[in-house]
Amino acid sequence: MFKEIHPIELEIGELRILDAAAGADWTKVRPSIFGNIFEGAFQSDEGKKKRHAHGIHFTSEGDIKRIVLPTIVDYWGDRIAAAHSLDELQVLHRELSEYKILDPACGSGNFLYVAYQDLKAVEFDLLQRLQLLDPSRSYQSLVTPQQFFGMDINSFAVELAKVTLMIGRTVAIRKLDLPENSLPLDTLDKNIVCADALFTDWVKADAIIGNPPFLGGSRIRKELTDDYAERVFAKFGEIHAQVDFASYWFRLAHECLERNGRAGLVATNSISQGKSRAVSLDYIVQNDGYIYDAGGSIRRLENAENSLWDGDVESTIALFQGLKFKRAVNFVGYLRKHRQRIPEYGYLHQLKITIGSGSVESSIKQIGRRIKISGAQWKKENIAQVLKHRCAYLNGFLDSPKYNYSVPN
Repeated sequence: MFKEIHPIELEIGELRILDAAAGADWTKVRPSIFGNIFEGAFQSDEGKKKRHAHGIHFTSEGDIKRIVLPTIVDYWGDRIAAAHSLDELQVLHRELSEYKILDPACGSGNFLYVAYQDLKAVEFDLLQRLQLLDPSRSYQSLVTPQQFFGMDINSFAVELAKVTLMIGRTVAIRKLDLPENSLPLDTLDKNIVCADALFTDWVKADAIIGNPPFLGGSRIRKELTDDYAERVFAKFGEIHAQVDFASYWFRLAHECLERNGRAGLVATNSISQGKSRAVSLDYIVQNDGYIYDAGGSIRRLENAENSLWDGDVESTIALFQGLKFKRAVNFVGYLRKHRQRIPEYGYLHQLKITIGSGSVESSIKQIGRRIKISGAQWKKENIAQVLKHRCAYLNGFLDSPKYNYSVPN
């Protein structure tokens, strides 16, 4: 099971605890718990000081998804959707089996765990399409933990990351009901290593993800010692400014990506401002890179929601203008096509006019095939009013600023 077996001396009480743990059902335990274990190692005063000095931050699974989905899943989803022949899909499967993912500040491995789960799910969908086009052949999963790489300066975190990824393999096998064996365990000693990312050669990866340490440029010397600061400044001698510590990760990520590679990194707002921006985001663009989403998918979606609530379609389109990924392009196309039918929901809400929300938009498009429209409040006393507003909506009468329209009974 393990490459090296290290004897561990345990007392009788510890053996009983180990026996009880081995007999428990661990299938419901999320490996992200190892992040909590890692975080627990920094609860002492000395630990908190070290965490603060190195800019260590812990990322929730939801926030990790917001990096992994646009960086990895959407990329592969679009490519698979665009493939229509058996040959094209087979080529994609081979490419997927060689696809390398790196987290250069991996901590306990949660980014790698989420990325592994999602990449296996992408492959599962690809295998189903292959099987439909070629039912005479049995296609096997080729994605393995050996395609995932990480590094961290904390040796305890590195060992946790290896365990997290190995558990991730077992979870994926069970969740997707794959005909794979979870044993023997993968040897990840060469994949996930204890090293300082700023002074170590990175694996040439197709995707680089993670949450690099945050530390203001003015604090690097104070928190990490003069000697370390001098090493950083010597290596990045062309950067003649105090910049956020994470800026160096952005720069290295761009330099270590394979051709057509993608990177998704968490950062504070400082990365988009002043000197930090000049040596990171601007550097990427000036060196044949392309930034397809910066500064917050979450904030953009919140702004879009507010704009649409106010009926401001143009401002919503502007938020997504220039984004290249498929979902954004489709959304902008939808808004342009239906802009005359998108009312000012907030204004109508103030007038207590019920027209529904959310799913009602898609339901209206299928009104000819539906008897009941989801989202509407079909109370006996307001049926006439609701139908009036439905008719007005469908005929484009709701685009007037004050909605002064008259609909016959």
